[in-house]
This record gives sequence, structure tokens and C-alpha cells, in this order.
Amino acid sequence: MDKGSLAILGLFFVSPICLFGWLAWDSWLKRRGKMTPTALSPALHARFDAIERQLDVVAVEVERLAEGQRFLSKVLTERPPVTALRDGATEG
Repeated sequence: MDKGSLAILGLFFVSPICLFGWLAWDSWLKRRGKMTPTALSPALHARFDAIERQLDVVAVEVERLAEGQRFLSKVLTERPPVTALRDGATEG
């Protein structure tokens, strides 16, 4: 058997085992009463709100960078070959 087949077989055997283990652990914790929700303080809510706003700003900036990268890639793929410009050929 090659490595790819072993990886797929491992995925199909390990994933259900992990899922079953997680469900069993979750069920055990619920029965023990360890998973009771706790109330968050207003200060903590304010911090989470600030983090969420900052994360949104970072997401917008990353999207701007990605758009610039797409534009630059498009410009570089559509430009004429560099050898034609060195040989004295002119554009337009």
C-alpha cells in the first residue's frame, strides 16, 4: 500500500474514533456538572467588543492587501515580455 492510501485509511479510522472520544468526554463533563455557563463581567464584554472591532479592522486591511496583490499579479501577467522592450520595440 502506498502512503496516500494509508493516509486516507488513517483519516477514516482516526476521525470517528476522535469524534466518539470527544462526544464521550463532553457527555461525561455534562453529567459531572463541569460545563455550567458563567456570567461575564461588563468589563470583559467591553474588552471582547474592542477585540472584535479591532479584528474587523484587521480583516478589512488584509482584504485591501489581497486586492492589491491580485491587481499586481494581473498587471505583471498582462505586461509585454521584457525581451521585447530591451530589443528596442516600442509599445502603442
